[in-house]
Amino acid sequence: MVKSSGPLTPTDAVTSLTAWVERRWKDWLADPQLADTATADLPLHPPTGKKAGADPASAADWIRSWQRWERGHTGADSTVTVVWVEKSWSAAGLGRQRVPDRLQVTGVEALVTLTGQKSRWRGLIHRMSRLLGERPAPGVRTAAAAVMTRWSDLTDEDLVRLHAVVDWLLAYPDSGLTPRAVPVEGVHGKWLEHHLTLVTRLVSAHRGAPDGSLVRSLSDLGLVEREPQIRMRLPSDVPGRDVFPEDMTLTWTGAAMLWAETTVPVTGVLIVENLETFLALPVCPGRMLIWGAGYRARKWAQLPWLVNLPTWYWGDLDTDGFAILSAVRSHLPQVQSVLMDEAAVRRWRPLATTDTHPDRKILPYLTTAEDAALDLLASLGNLRIEQERILLSEAVDVLCATGFFRS
Repeated sequence: MVKSSGPLTPTDAVTSLTAWVERRWKDWLADPQLADTATADLPLHPPTGKKAGADPASAADWIRSWQRWERGHTGADSTVTVVWVEKSWSAAGLGRQRVPDRLQVTGVEALVTLTGQKSRWRGLIHRMSRLLGERPAPGVRTAAAAVMTRWSDLTDEDLVRLHAVVDWLLAYPDSGLTPRAVPVEGVHGKWLEHHLTLVTRLVSAHRGAPDGSLVRSLSDLGLVEREPQIRMRLPSDVPGRDVFPEDMTLTWTGAAMLWAETTVPVTGVLIVENLETFLALPVCPGRMLIWGAGYRARKWAQLPWLVNLPTWYWGDLDTDGFAILSAVRSHLPQVQSVLMDEAAVRRWRPLATTDTHPDRKILPYLTTAEDAALDLLASLGNLRIEQERILLSEAVDVLCATGFFRS
């Protein structure tokens, strides 16, 4: 329950109960009996005699507010009860007073009705039912409840697809197919990628491990992942330029072996998060551009020939951009960030938008300056500044100043 430094008003109490209920969704979905018998017992913190004596009018208003609330919210079924006790306020000259001491609410129906979450609870029950099917395996309910946030807002159509995908994966545990080839209508590679945590947890539960320990990846599902492809723009003076195109896409293996038997003809690399920016930047002697493609940059940072090369990273000014930067630097400690400091945030703040998913994690490989920029974005209202909004000419100037582009 929410801690209080003074008496709780009816509005305060409902707010506190709302938070209490939301923390228990998963437990109640996992165990319907627990939901039916759930009881909230909320202290109302009535004023002491001393405080009541200092402001008797406010104390009387508080008591009357609970009297009115009780008349409108309690009934014969006793699922919602205001517990009244007698308090001695004689020291304040107010004698003995009957005051509300606790609010008790029993059963999930009473709790969700009182807190205005009845529709939300009904929706969760409906989706859980669709998810489990008619004869769920033992442990599937527990597994589904644990990943509630992954399915709580799914449409009925996606729930049907999810059920079909799980059934197919259980029927064909060693298919050797790529995610794109799973033969379920409406399911494609990106759908499975987006719902992978949910799918693996449910399949693991069906196989006897509700905690997800048996299935954690595509390979555990019997699927194979298509080898990632990396897109690069080569330096203008690279040997064999007449053989290699300036803009080149290779498989991961091909890129890793690119200069396995020769000296690397590159003196520096810039990893760029956004494709349009990657394509718009100029090329120059000795310098290579790599399209980061979001979190795939973590994989690109493991290219063996990057280990000893000066490397720069330029990403979006948001939580994802900094998370990618930290991941890249975990493999390439020499990485310098570009336009990812407080100065960049302040310069381009007028072009910022709201970060709708500000997932603030501990990012151990950020510098103090980068951490400060991320904190500034949060303090300004969880802002994000996309890379493509930054004027390209100014970005080139900064890249010159940091040493990537050389005059």
